[in-house]
Amino acid sequence: MFRLLLQSNPNYFGNALSSSLPARKVVGSNICYEEILCLGYNPQQKLIAAVICLHQSDGYAAGTRISSEREYVRFYLSYDDGKSWEDQGCANMEVYNTTAATDRQHAVFLELAKDEGQFPASHAKLRAILSWADMPPEKAPDWRPVFGNVAETTVCLSSASSREAVVAQPDEESAERLCGIGMAMQDDALLAVVHVGSRKRLSSRHHVTFWLDSDDSGAFETYLGVVDMPLAALGEIPGEGADYVLRLPVDLEAHRQDCAESSRVLRVRGILSESESGSRSKFRCVPAERGYVDACLTIAPRVHAGPGEIAIIGGVPAKTMQLDAVSLPGKDGASDGFMIQGAPLPRHSYVVEVSADGRNWKPLLDEVMVMDANAVVRCHKPDPQTGRFAYLPFEKNISGVLACWDGVGVGKWQLRLRSYFGGILLPDSDIVVVRLHDEDSSDGQSDHPRQAGGSKVPANPAGMFGAEGMFEAYCLLSA
Repeated sequence: MFRLLLQSNPNYFGNALSSSLPARKVVGSNICYEEILCLGYNPQQKLIAAVICLHQSDGYAAGTRISSEREYVRFYLSYDDGKSWEDQGCANMEVYNTTAATDRQHAVFLELAKDEGQFPASHAKLRAILSWADMPPEKAPDWRPVFGNVAETTVCLSSASSREAVVAQPDEESAERLCGIGMAMQDDALLAVVHVGSRKRLSSRHHVTFWLDSDDSGAFETYLGVVDMPLAALGEIPGEGADYVLRLPVDLEAHRQDCAESSRVLRVRGILSESESGSRSKFRCVPAERGYVDACLTIAPRVHAGPGEIAIIGGVPAKTMQLDAVSLPGKDGASDGFMIQGAPLPRHSYVVEVSADGRNWKPLLDEVMVMDANAVVRCHKPDPQTGRFAYLPFEKNISGVLACWDGVGVGKWQLRLRSYFGGILLPDSDIVVVRLHDEDSSDGQSDHPRQAGGSKVPANPAGMFGAEGMFEAYCLLSA
């Protein structure tokens, strides 16, 4: 219900920057579900990043565990100790429900367009605003999310590689520590945030090594790689210290499950050390409170359907090896329908049809709501002359929404996706058999915006194609 509530009243939760509408239920910076653990900057790669912790097993997307929702993180930099802030842009990631009864760590990052010489100072304050399902507005550093939080740290912006580095004295205790690690699904990379608390430039290097516990035995037997950074590249570290980011690309395809089996949670350990040989030992090279961090990472499932095929119906994968038909709960005339999704076939058009007997086909021509990569929602309609939809590129339809089916009538149905190039029908139409059964109404209802437990059909059934609340927007506008 979260998106519907915001669409009915932008100030429903009392966090709108300017609205004459009264707040109905004040909620601000609720971290019961997610929060930013740490953030930092890498001056060599011009990378700002945040590690995010998900505290619950569900409540992130309605319906099945393959359904997803987005978490947004907007970054700001301040060069005058927080008096003014400069918007750096917004990153986002998909989050899933899971059966794991433990915290899960994600990460997001942005690459800054500025070069080192364009920064007005050698260090700055970095602010990040985390918000679930609601993108933080631009140039609004004081905005507070409904679900999420605001975090700040100090980062070094300029490199000191061309300057003379100062070596730390042996009798001075180093205050560096590994703050957190997370998986950035933007490009399948592991990110680590390290805090350096010394009041000087350092010439030593930090190494962070990653190990995978693939069988959940606690042995962390699989070596994923090591990434390092010369601390002299941080330049002059301010008195309160600074946080920086290390990034390691990894290939976890072998550990990814099929979409019918939902996303997978893997445990990864990051170890901080001053030498690469020490980090490869898998042991605690420095005290535990500073030197190593364990994290549970969510690995998104695979989708077998290719372009021009139906991938997901109502949040349930259409392509499974175990079932001869997709099984969905039945609907009555007053209920919402099922979203049909698939990967785009560029420069082609399509029509989705439904049939109860395989002979008489009814096209699904109702308009659908699609969201682009900038989170802008638009109405997508079929061509009035041909009666066909145009395939939208991924950046204009990140959820892969094709059509919506009312799903009225218990029994076996067939859904057919027919693709066209120009006016020519492609020879192979994708047909999926769907079995609708009676809906079990025994579940209780909840008025919590993130726990609508009475709904049997996911309110956000976009699965692997990046759910953006299309279903809620469709229901609201079509009503």
